[in-house]
Amino acid sequence: MKNKGFALIEILIALTILALLAAISYTALYTSMKKIEIESTISNVAYSSINVLNKTRVESVKGENYLTIDYEKGRLFSSEENGEIIASYQLPNDYHLESSPTSSIEPFSSTNKKGYYLNYLVNENSNSLTINTSFSFLVVSEYDDNVIREIIVDNGLPYVVGE
Repeated sequence: MKNKGFALIEILIALTILALLAAISYTALYTSMKKIEIESTISNVAYSSINVLNKTRVESVKGENYLTIDYEKGRLFSSEENGEIIASYQLPNDYHLESSPTSSIEPFSSTNKKGYYLNYLVNENSNSLTINTSFSFLVVSEYDDNVIREIIVDNGLPYVVGE
């Protein structure tokens, strides 16, 4: 007598193969989605930082404004001479700021007081203001240190590199 159907072992083997394929594709999908999320967030962080820089630059027409990056807390903010905050941005927990490898100092740190004055990036040096041509810093993801955006401030104008 000929059986018209599948044996239990055949069905179990087919289900095992399908489960294995589903697990592999789910892992690949999850990894891709996570990378897309990191890329998106790091671009948002970089452009939010650019917004703080641009707002500081625009407000500098009214007077001298200082830009400070708290590298440990991941905070970027600008303030007027009297300490009043003009613009501020707190990075998400999984992202941090680093000085650029090409830079010998941490640009815009509280120890290196820099600011915008009449749209020029300046360094406070004794009684005079020294105009600096460019500084840069990095926005880095904690998840994947390869995902980096470099923010360069060149002649007072900020822009993002590394997309």
